[in-house]
Amino acid sequence: MDQVRVALKQDLHQLQKDWGSSHLKLVFILLPPRDVRTDSLYAFLKSDTEMDPGLCSFVTSCTNVPPGKTGCKGYLSGIDQVKRKLNNLMVKIAPKLPRRLNGDGAAHHVHLKTPHPLLSDGTIIFGADVTHNAAGVSVAGVVASMDAHFAAYFHEMRAQTPFVLGGEKLRRRKSEERIIELNCMVEALLCHWRSRSRQGQLPQTVFYYRDGVSDGQFQNVMTFERRQLAEAFYRAGGESYNPKLVIIVGQKRHQTRFFPGSQKRWLRLKEEWK
Repeated sequence: MDQVRVALKQDLHQLQKDWGSSHLKLVFILLPPRDVRTDSLYAFLKSDTEMDPGLCSFVTSCTNVPPGKTGCKGYLSGIDQVKRKLNNLMVKIAPKLPRRLNGDGAAHHVHLKTPHPLLSDGTIIFGADVTHNAAGVSVAGVVASMDAHFAAYFHEMRAQTPFVLGGEKLRRRKSEERIIELNCMVEALLCHWRSRSRQGQLPQTVFYYRDGVSDGQFQNVMTFERRQLAEAFYRAGGESYNPKLVIIVGQKRHQTRFFPGSQKRWLRLKEEWK
């Protein structure tokens, strides 16, 4: 495996040398079907192209080539199956292409002809979530839109333990669902957004999308994180900065039920279901 990695790294350096860093912006790679060796190769490929100073001028996009199979239309090779996924692949590839010459927005995006007034130059969209049991800690991630096109995003990540570290080691929860350093991450993302703003101003409308909050933690998480957002606004823009804030929580499971307004119609539907 080490020989494969060395050969791959040499090929990538040669590819960059042949095309030049100013022209080579995206390398699309077909990988063998998924297994332990392929996953290891993928991890090496991504870490090497994103952390090696000599290879950071381009991004990579990978897909696994499945083995050939026989279907109703005859035998399909792995490459033929990959071609069928072209639309999905292009969705992944387009945001990785270089910015336009004027540096405004992502390379390709769908421009809304008549966007909602809230989706203006002064609006930023955040997305936040926490994943657990990653090397014994929880990892919190927040992304934020770069501009009014909402097609490219900044990102911030933090590892957080389920303990309060200090004079005493107090346990928060088995898995800490709250984003403990949300204020720091949001402040950094707001500063990134301001640096790309044409007027050099902070957004006036903030959408905060939050995923993965269970019913038992809902109030605790939202109260804590709302305070963290307010603190981030103060740290980024001072006392005068008070943007409109919309918090939206997405849940996979909920207890909402819908019933017909008419009792007679409800009884009739109940009989039909039987």
